[in-house]
Order: sequence, then C-alpha cells, then structure tokens
Amino acid sequence: MEDTILEAIVHGITFLAILFPLYYSFKIYNGHKDGLLSALRWLFFSMVPAAIYHLLEAIEVLGIYTILPPEGAMSHIVLDHVAFILVFVGFGIFLRFFKKSFVDPIYAK
Repeated sequence: MEDTILEAIVHGITFLAILFPLYYSFKIYNGHKDGLLSALRWLFFSMVPAAIYHLLEAIEVLGIYTILPPEGAMSHIVLDHVAFILVFVGFGIFLRFFKKSFVDPIYAK
C-alpha cells in the first residue's frame, strides 16, 4: 500500500511539474511575440500528452478508476511511447524555432 501511494505521489508531482511551466509561460509572457518564447510554448505544449499520461497513471494507481487496459491499442506501453514521441516532436519544433531566431541571424552576415 505504501508503494502504491508513493507511486501515485510521484505521478502527481510529475504531472504538476510538466504543467506549471506551461501555465506560467502563457500567463507571464502572453502577448509577447518573441521567437524564443513561442518556441518555449511549443516545447511545454508538447509535454501535455506526457502530463495527461502521468495523471491517468496516478488515478489508476490509487484505484479510483481503471482507465488503461493491460494490453491492446490503448495499453500503458503504447501510450507511454506515444507521449514520448510527442515530446520529441515538440522538442524538434523548439529547436527549429531556436535555430531560426538565434542561430541563423548570426551566420547570415
């Protein structure tokens, strides 16, 4: 039982650690059109699938509701890989914006 609660706490903290930077990046920098800030928004927004996955895991570990079946198209391992891939896609978008905004102007001279 203690391991279950500890696992739920870890998933909950991970969920919050992913969503707070996204929330504050939209709240603090709303209205700014800086290239780096838009890239950071893309980076944080790409982590939302991972945050939702950790929220579902925390709910399931606590036994509140069983959402993810052990096998099949919506299983734990499939959703884990999908969230992982989406985070990398968002990171790739972040790197593209960063390169266009900061690296290309240096070498364009």
